[in-house]
Amino acid sequence: MLLQPKSGFLAFFDRLEGVLLRHWFPISRSPIKIAEMIFWPLMNVVLWGLVGLSVFAMNFSIGSDYVTSLIVCVILWETFFRSLNSIFSSFLEEVWACNIVYLFASPVVIKEWVVGSSAVAAARGLIAFATAWLGATALFSQDLTPRIAPFFATIPILIMLGLAFGLAIISAMIRWGVSKQGLIWMLLALLGPMSCIYYPAQVFPSPLRDVALALPTTQIFEFIRDSIHTDKLEWYSLAMPTLSACAIFICSLLLLRNSLNFARRDGSILRHFQ
Repeated sequence: MLLQPKSGFLAFFDRLEGVLLRHWFPISRSPIKIAEMIFWPLMNVVLWGLVGLSVFAMNFSIGSDYVTSLIVCVILWETFFRSLNSIFSSFLEEVWACNIVYLFASPVVIKEWVVGSSAVAAARGLIAFATAWLGATALFSQDLTPRIAPFFATIPILIMLGLAFGLAIISAMIRWGVSKQGLIWMLLALLGPMSCIYYPAQVFPSPLRDVALALPTTQIFEFIRDSIHTDKLEWYSLAMPTLSACAIFICSLLLLRNSLNFARRDGSILRHFQ
């Protein structure tokens, strides 16, 4: 008796499980990959925590809240960046393995790959957050428990933004090829300084300040700094970055779909990735 192929939600979850296992096996069997997930968030917290303490030691007038806000913003940036880097790296791993064409020729459709890769990327972002949080608590005696409410409010937004930017980068690579990734990394490198992770937006000259404040990442870090310095949570300040994150995420999905459709019609997916 022949087994009938699964259909509907059962088939969707079977293929989704395959995508998740595709990410899980290389991580679980590589001590280096596991160490990387812990090392980089911890290293950045140590680096910027020491910078904050050295500045505070030279100028006590800035107050201890400066060190706290710097460490908290670094923790949140690690959550954002590790989510972005994870989904982007998962695509690059398929490219390096010369597996892109076979991936799109398999029964797995793009939405299943996006859901599975996004789930793994979000999990890695949360691991980065937990690692950085524990590092800040253990090494710098930072009691971040009172900041738990803004953390829980901003982490989903930052993870969504990380996934959105990662999908946009993947879309650009599908459309124009891996050779353009140098330009993509340069644009991504600008996002950190413009997001005002380590300093308030007021340090920028007027034209750049307006550009920085238009970024949802900047709005989140400004919200965090204000909540630490004033001990007030102005939740309405998160309305705009939340709406922006949702809009950017939807646009990134549409961009990915359009890039794939173009690459299939044009045949460029074979030229770029084989």
